[in-house]
Amino acid sequence: MAQAAKLRTGDSLKDLDNVNLVTLDSLTDKLEDEIISRLTELAQQKIGQLTFYFAHLKLNVLEKETSDFTRFIKKNRFEEKRNYVISHKELPEKWTDHKLISIPYPTIVRGIAAALHLMKEFDMLYRGPSAKYQWREMRRRRYKLAYPANTRYILMHYILPSPAEQEEILQEEKSNVSDI
Repeated sequence: MAQAAKLRTGDSLKDLDNVNLVTLDSLTDKLEDEIISRLTELAQQKIGQLTFYFAHLKLNVLEKETSDFTRFIKKNRFEEKRNYVISHKELPEKWTDHKLISIPYPTIVRGIAAALHLMKEFDMLYRGPSAKYQWREMRRRRYKLAYPANTRYILMHYILPSPAEQEEILQEEKSNVSDI
């Protein structure tokens, strides 16, 4: 988006002739559609699929947070946009019945942040204090593109914390046990 902003001239005709700008805008639209689709899938209430609802049922935790995320996605029309424009492409009979569904960029960012927050909460409850160190390490490694992102996050649970972090994890686990 920043690169596209630098290439914009303010003249729509010139901008349409700029192949680099058109390519960047196309990539931005594709990524936005992909993000909307993924967030919609995470919010679905399906059993046997990788959704927050299924994780909540399996682990019997975070019911309110899961339903809040689902409400956010529905309220901001993520699912409607996915079904109407992105994936299923419902086509009305008449041209006049077509509608435009626009989700503002800040809303998409809030959706991503909410999904990441919920993922981290599930990890903290299921994996314990080591999860926050693993997430921190994944954030540090985010620009090392040796593996695709989905592979890196699958392997996240095998990241070993440093000795100092291991000591902190043990202290946190001890304090959690003494609280019980």
